[in-house]
Amino acid sequence: MLKFYYNANTPSKRKAIKWLDEQEIEYEVRNINFKPLDEEEITHIMHLSTEGTDQIVSKRSKVMKQLNVALSKLSFNGLVKLIKENQGILKSPILIDDDKLMTGFDSEQAGMFIPPKKRRLEMRSLLSRLIVNDPLLN
Repeated sequence: MLKFYYNANTPSKRKAIKWLDEQEIEYEVRNINFKPLDEEEITHIMHLSTEGTDQIVSKRSKVMKQLNVALSKLSFNGLVKLIKENQGILKSPILIDDDKLMTGFDSEQAGMFIPPKKRRLEMRSLLSRLIVNDPLLN
């Protein structure tokens, strides 16, 4: 099941929830300020990150600026510990399932979370409407 983690009520968070609801995608939502991620969840996020810390850590966050830490100098375990103790450094929202990760929200990119069967049905519907409305075929 898709998991939706956030740490602030941002426009991105609201857009993502609206989009997920419109797409009828089931998801679990969690405010990590009240129920922080554990080491296993942080490790899973890090393993799915294709862009390293740039994808998951907000270098402009207040917390990150206060910490004044060089992420590139941390070991993997050191980074997990840093995130566990300072979850405000994470980008928000985070959408994650077993094998896909997205930070922030972009409706185009979020399409990866639409189940393949539903994507095929939507594609067929679109194609049939195009054929019906094509003046060359009518």
